[in-house]
Amino acid sequence: MKMKKMLSVICAAVMCSSAASVISASAAGQASFSFRAGQALPEGVSASGDGSLLINLRLAGKSGASEVKVPVDVFYTEATAGAWYARANWKCSAPADKIKVTDLTAPYDKSNPDNPVVLELDTPYTFARKQSNGKYAFTAASGERSITVNDSTNATLNTMGFTCQTGGSMDGPLVPLGEKTDSYAFASFALSFNPASLSKADYDVHFLTKAEDNPDQRFCEVNINHDIFVPDTADIKVKVIDYLLGDVDNDGFIDSNDASIVLAEYATTSTGGEKSFDDLTFKVADTNSDNLADSNDASSILSYYAYAATESNPKSIEEFLGL
Repeated sequence: MKMKKMLSVICAAVMCSSAASVISASAAGQASFSFRAGQALPEGVSASGDGSLLINLRLAGKSGASEVKVPVDVFYTEATAGAWYARANWKCSAPADKIKVTDLTAPYDKSNPDNPVVLELDTPYTFARKQSNGKYAFTAASGERSITVNDSTNATLNTMGFTCQTGGSMDGPLVPLGEKTDSYAFASFALSFNPASLSKADYDVHFLTKAEDNPDQRFCEVNINHDIFVPDTADIKVKVIDYLLGDVDNDGFIDSNDASIVLAEYATTSTGGEKSFDDLTFKVADTNSDNLADSNDASSILSYYAYAATESNPKSIEEFLGL
């Protein structure tokens, strides 16, 4: 018993040590963290085919809301299901006064830090246990190993972190609900912004695989079979645009009128007439980014209009066109 207790103490010490204690730089193929756009994206925000987030300020600002929140999920995948400790840390590259990370899902009430209360969740999470009432919680049933979690948010650095672990490596590994897949989110958070203070730019939310802001900064780690690794990571791009592609008349809709305007402009310029589109209107009309505003673009606009008119929750025009 003394030897078992000593091993548990040693393992706990390794886990709590500084980032410099990582004994392997990569666990390629063993574990990974990735992002995915959450459900029910707000107006003006869409997810492209490659998973990137597109924020369209013209649409996002229509409601006049001073804060828009974009849900994002963090997923953990590990083929071996051998990890007893998994920590994700991520950072938004945007200044915090532009886009900030907020609302990290906390599975417990920490209003009393000395006695946190584990919360029961309606939605299953990667390592949560299903309770007798059908809800999920980061607690152990009778006879099961204990599970502990902790989270952190740094508003200044625009970073977040979430950790899940068993009581110790001697208690056995964490067991994911998704049968070794990323069927269930590891953690969830929101990207929050004020459309009125945001401007066109490209950002990302990336996992920290090394210290970026200070030498002691925590980054992603997993402990698999008593070895600590930096897992593989897949970041998410965030593109902010200040126009609605295809909305040539800038009325907030993409319809046949926009296609007609493009065709009229094309008819004029293709016969030597003077163009009437300014730079922004031309960019809005050029749906395939070939530096032309022509019949192909008008056709794309009409196709999207026909599609969107029959859908209750249509894709963005960018996703529809595969951009």
